[in-house]
Amino acid sequence: MQKFTGTKNDLIPVPGFFGVWVTQDGGVVVEKASGLFTLNTFKGNHQTMLVNVKSHNYTTHRLVCQAYHGEPPTQEHVAMAVDGDATNLSPENLKWATRSEVFKATYDRGRQPSTRRVRLTELETGEKTVFPSVAAAAGKLKAHPGTILNYGHMGKPYKGYTIELGKMVHPGKKTTEPSII
Repeated sequence: MQKFTGTKNDLIPVPGFFGVWVTQDGGVVVEKASGLFTLNTFKGNHQTMLVNVKSHNYTTHRLVCQAYHGEPPTQEHVAMAVDGDATNLSPENLKWATRSEVFKATYDRGRQPSTRRVRLTELETGEKTVFPSVAAAAGKLKAHPGTILNYGHMGKPYKGYTIELGKMVHPGKKTTEPSII
């Protein structure tokens, strides 16, 4: 984090985030007791997508999209890069979209997102169910896909189930390594 050298006139406030602004190039600025600071959203040549604001992580895309386009229409909406370039944080390139709209846009551009199978084992009965994706398992447990991944990696039970994650599957790429699921 470094001291912001511009003026507040150079900043766009993020609705719903008191003391948080974005710059025209997608930088994030926060107000501390000792002044304005730019959050480091870059590591080397790669942009980090998560920014910690008031003890919560938000994607840089979300903060820029919210500053320029207002709050998302629903909780299911995420900030989507229209051209598919995750490093292009220009406001014209960001819009609110549902996850299924993001998936469809990704697929329409000829890219298929990676996925992994998930096996849920009910703790009480031992019954095992395999799901084709993290999103499908999340739907079963009425949870966010990130929650499924976190509990799967930690090996801790969640809502009465153990969660096993299969290997990442990249459509179109062959692998000789068997998945656990």
